[in-house]
Amino acid sequence: MIYKADLHIHSKKSFDGRMSVSEIIEKAKSKGLNAIAITDHDGYFDGEAEGIEIIRGCEFSTEYGHLLGLFMTDPIVEKDFHKIVSGVHEQGGIVVLAHPYQRRNMEEKVESIAHLIDGVEVFNSRAAKKNKEANRQAKAFADRHGLLYFAGSDSHLPGEIGNVILTCEGDDIRSALTGGFISIEGKHSDPVNTARSQFTRFKNAGWTPKTFIKWCLFALKCLFSKKEKENVVISKDR
Repeated sequence: MIYKADLHIHSKKSFDGRMSVSEIIEKAKSKGLNAIAITDHDGYFDGEAEGIEIIRGCEFSTEYGHLLGLFMTDPIVEKDFHKIVSGVHEQGGIVVLAHPYQRRNMEEKVESIAHLIDGVEVFNSRAAKKNKEANRQAKAFADRHGLLYFAGSDSHLPGEIGNVILTCEGDDIRSALTGGFISIEGKHSDPVNTARSQFTRFKNAGWTPKTFIKWCLFALKCLFSKKEKENVVISKDR
């Protein structure tokens, strides 16, 4: 079976998400996707839907940056990187380093844990906002360490779903993602979408004068940021 997947999507269960699961599924289907991973921040989606494969996962915040746990069977409440990795692997899941070069100060850290993870998000639609080379550096990191390629839109709003489509083929989605030929087609998200999700984050946390000013400055920066227009195609035979 041929799968067309977006492997990094947030619902409103994330502190900065704005979509219901039903909205995600409807939008994903309209984009021609037949597989998605719902990876809420430190959360866990346990559900199914007709006509689309939903990979159960989570995005963890750790001392080594963000990790995606895919094909999980139970939630994990740990915060420590090593315990999260062990927990995901014990469930038979896959550990993916998410947008590792989104912030420039992570280079040295991620090199030290490459042997513990399974794959790298080599294209993330939002990663280039702070570091224009983020996705290229992530791909180079994956190649350097012989890690699997993964990719996702990191969508928090409906318009971002399908900004990345990873195509693979296999008997099931897990085997398709871990063996055989894959191709990735991706485009960058509009920085304004990041400002909108940050608005949700601050709103959910409770506005203060300080956070409102902080968001306004951030929104202005996003508004006048140059959107990366490059469309990326990556392929690999694993």
